[in-house]
This record gives sequence, C-alpha cells and structure tokens, in this order.
Amino acid sequence: MKIKGLSSLLLTSIATSAQAAIIASTSFEIPTGYDDDYRDPDLTDHVLANAANPESNPGAEDSSFGTVAFTASGGEIGFSTRFVPTDFTGTNGLSDGDEIGVSTQADDNGGFTDGVQGFKMEDVDGTLITTFDTVDLTGFSASYLSLDIWVNSTGWELENSGALMGDALKITAAFEDLSVATLVDTTGEDPDDVWGTPGAPVEGEWTQLTADLSGHTSVTLAVEFSSNAGSEEIYLDNIVFSDTAPIPEPTSALLSLIGSVFLIRRRR
Repeated sequence: MKIKGLSSLLLTSIATSAQAAIIASTSFEIPTGYDDDYRDPDLTDHVLANAANPESNPGAEDSSFGTVAFTASGGEIGFSTRFVPTDFTGTNGLSDGDEIGVSTQADDNGGFTDGVQGFKMEDVDGTLITTFDTVDLTGFSASYLSLDIWVNSTGWELENSGALMGDALKITAAFEDLSVATLVDTTGEDPDDVWGTPGAPVEGEWTQLTADLSGHTSVTLAVEFSSNAGSEEIYLDNIVFSDTAPIPEPTSALLSLIGSVFLIRRRR
C-alpha cells in the first residue's frame, strides 16, 4: 500500500504540474550566450549595453562579450542590467573583464536546470541590478514565482577590504501597489551566515526560490548582486511565473527511491 501511495503521489504531482498555466518565463535560451569576459570602462551609474567585440589586435585583451539586455522574444521575457558603483569599485568596476550576462558556462554549476544557458554575475566590483519585464497578472486569481539560483561556495564577506559595503544578494518582486516581496536579502549581513537558512540559497547547489504573488495585478522581478572577487559568483535559470504553486523538484534520494519502487512493481 505504501508503494502504491508513493506512486500515486508522484503521478498526482506530475499531473498537477502539467496543468499549470505559464504566465511568463525565461530560461535564457533565446538570447545569445557566452563563456567570455564582458568589459565596460564606465565606472558611473548606468544601464549596460550588449557587447560582441573581439580584440582590437592580437594580445590586446580588450575583447568584450556579453548579453546583459534582451527584448522579449520566443516566449521569453526581456530584461535590462544596470551597473551601480560602490565604495569598493575603485578603478576596476567592469573594466578589468568579468563574466556577466547570459552564460553557456556550466563547469562551475554542474549544468543548468533548464536548457544549456543561464544568467551569470561575478566579480562586478560594484553592484549589478538585472530587472525583468513587468509581468501582467490580470485575470489570474492565483499567481506564483519560482526561480533557480546557484551560489558559489567561497569566502563571502560582510565588508570588502575596509569598504563599508560588502558582498550582497537581494532578489525582490515589486507589485503595482508599490509593495515588495523579498525572496532573499543578505544586505547588512555576512552572506555566509545566510546561505543554507530556510528559504535561502545553498552554496554549491541549485536552489529553487519561490514567492506567492496572488492578489496582485502586475509584478517586476529584480536581482541585485554586489561582489569584488572572481570566486563570488551566482547563476540564475528557469524563472517562471505561473498560476499554480511550484512543486519542489524531487531530491536525488527520492528519485532513487521512486526508481526502486517502479522496478519492484515491474518485477511483480
């Protein structure tokens, strides 16, 4: 009976998930992805532009590649990215070359959760804010947001080399009535003390973050990230706005158990 119950639960979950209406989404599969450095000498507060510029001459090391902005297309919502200097920006910012924007790099994160591309931020020597298109929730009595995030396991800092500001991650959903839902916010805290707590990302693993958007007519997702080291990096993937509460993906242990269940049932 327990085996039957587990099988029924799995099938029910699959059926429920299949019936969800996708309001808007992106897995960053349509924009051009890179595994390269993005460079921008502008150290002021400004909106970033896409780049696909090879070296000006051999050995110049001034190439710049990155999709940091995208106009909605192919069923994926658009986004823009802004650079904001901080007290640890110094003379670097993004001028020294950093891997940001739509990424094909999967060496660190073990592969993306949906497709072969995601969105990466690392070593920005300031703050990056990626803002996604506002999503219209009109006509949906219930609505939810889910996104997958991978945070590198490294030495995150509350203060960066004497600077007042440290490494930080803030993900918010802003509504039409000016209220804001915060999915995670490490501002003013040592990120190492936040990772792994209930509802927060887990270092070195893909983690699903969720928010209930029900009762609102529009929402705007924003991801704000501050860091000053190459090992301080995050990836985003599989951002989904739907009318059904997200079902957590089965753990590897549960998948193994489910596999054993079906094998036992087949042998019978």
